[in-house]
Amino acid sequence: MAETNRAELLLGLIVETLQLSQRLQLQGDQLTKDLDLTSSRWGVLGIVSSAEKALTASDLARRMQLKPQTVQRFVSALEQKGFISLVDNPGHKRARLIQLTTKGERALVSLRERELDWAKTAAGRLKAADIERATELLAQVKDNISQ
Repeated sequence: MAETNRAELLLGLIVETLQLSQRLQLQGDQLTKDLDLTSSRWGVLGIVSSAEKALTASDLARRMQLKPQTVQRFVSALEQKGFISLVDNPGHKRARLIQLTTKGERALVSLRERELDWAKTAAGRLKAADIERATELLAQVKDNISQ
């Protein structure tokens, strides 16, 4: 009985998390709209920026846990809009490396400032300890379902 209750509670948490994810996607799209980005493309820029070495589209797909075709569409759009450039890869003739352009770097700096302002508002009256505990709990759930 207690096991069933925990499972039902977890399902409730998952529903709330999915609804939160949808709202975050919409909020991210609003934050990026005037820069001609989406929250998904912003995510790509962030991963490329924080990578220790240059990534290919396949590397990016693995990190994002998305289909390579999906990531390739993001990469193509970002290149077309001037946020990234593709450079020759000495290790592979066809898999080019993704680099941020100056425009991409500027967009990330601007979005970081916007993101912090947004997060201050979104945090509302939440206590730091509650945010930390929620983060830990979501990480535990993620680990449990990854096994």
